[in-house]
Amino acid sequence: MKDTDLTYEDVAKELAQKNGLDFSGGETVKLITHKKIERRVDEKDYMFLKRLAEEIGFEFFVRDKTLYFRKASDDKTPELSFELHNNIINFSPRMSISNVVSEVRVTAWNEKDKSVISENAGINELKSSIGPSDFEQIVEQAHETKAEVKVEGRVVRSREEAKTIALSELKRRNGDYITGTLECAGNAALRPGMTVNIEKVGKRFSGPYYVKKATHTLGDNGYRTTLELRRCL
Repeated sequence: MKDTDLTYEDVAKELAQKNGLDFSGGETVKLITHKKIERRVDEKDYMFLKRLAEEIGFEFFVRDKTLYFRKASDDKTPELSFELHNNIINFSPRMSISNVVSEVRVTAWNEKDKSVISENAGINELKSSIGPSDFEQIVEQAHETKAEVKVEGRVVRSREEAKTIALSELKRRNGDYITGTLECAGNAALRPGMTVNIEKVGKRFSGPYYVKKATHTLGDNGYRTTLELRRCL
C-alpha cells in the first residue's frame, strides 16, 4: 500500500484483521488520504481507532466480532418504539444548550499546496429528516445570535479534509444537545448504532434517538437493558 493512498478506513481494516474481527461494518465510501497516520506513544488499538473516528465524525464499536467504523447516521428510520407508562421502566433525559453552535469555521494549512484554506459547516448541513425542525432557532435563541466557532492551526491535505473536520466538530459540539438514559425490559436486539423512537415524554424530549451504548444485565429484577442515547439531529 502506498503511503499517499492510506485512509483511516485502511487503518481500521488492518486492525480488525489483526484482532480477528470482521470488517463488514466498515464504511465503504472513499475517505481522505494521508501520507502517514501515526498512533501516539502507548496508544492501544481501541483508543487509536476511537481517536481517528472522532477526528472525522465517525462512530467506532465492536459487536458480535464485527468492527464498525462508519458515519453515524441520524436519518435512519427508528427500528423500535418506547412509550412512557408502557414499555419504559425509566427514562432520564438531559438537555444542554450552552455548547450548541450554528456554524464551525476551520482555517488550516494545506501541506499539499502550501497554502491556507478555510471551510465552514452550518446547521443546515447537519440536520437530518427526522431531527428537530427548529434546531437552528434553538441554537440562535440560546446565544441570542448565530453562534460561530473557529478552529485554527490544523494541518490538512485538501479542502475536502478541512470540510470534514468542520462537519465533525459541528456534530460533536451539538451532539449533547439532548441526551438520555432509558431502562427497559431486556431486549438483545437493542444495540449501538440503531435508532429508536421515544414517545409521550413531552414535546421537547419525544422523538427519534440514536443509541450510543446498550448494556444488558441480569439481576434481582430480571433481565434489563439500559440505553445511553442522544437525540437525532
